[in-house]
Amino acid sequence: MDAPDDGMLWREIEAKLDGRIRPVLQVHGGDLTLLTVAHGVVGVRFEGACVGCPLRPVTMAVTIGPALRAIAGVEGVQAEGVRMSQASAARLAAALRGAPPGSGLVAGAREHVRGLAESEIREGGADG
Repeated sequence: MDAPDDGMLWREIEAKLDGRIRPVLQVHGGDLTLLTVAHGVVGVRFEGACVGCPLRPVTMAVTIGPALRAIAGVEGVQAEGVRMSQASAARLAAALRGAPPGSGLVAGAREHVRGLAESEIREGGADG
């Protein structure tokens, strides 16, 4: 199967953002802008309340990154102003999945992400 061209991929990414990611961010006063799609790498920028949120890396690692990487042709996702290696993102996602309730910072991050990921959980995962 041929890889999708960047224009077709752009439309598919926008549809995923509009359907599952932006509505949840907008409830919290934030948003996400799609900046670039080139050679399988997606560039996004947080907007609104998300700009100053210290949990942007968590949101990227647990919700946005996995949802977009589930789209055929997307190999990586980068957010303007968010610096986190893929290895760190994977460790963070694993820690949030396996942490017991009430475990300090992880609990706070889980609470923040719960609202962002709730629709993904109900729908059967980020690739739904």
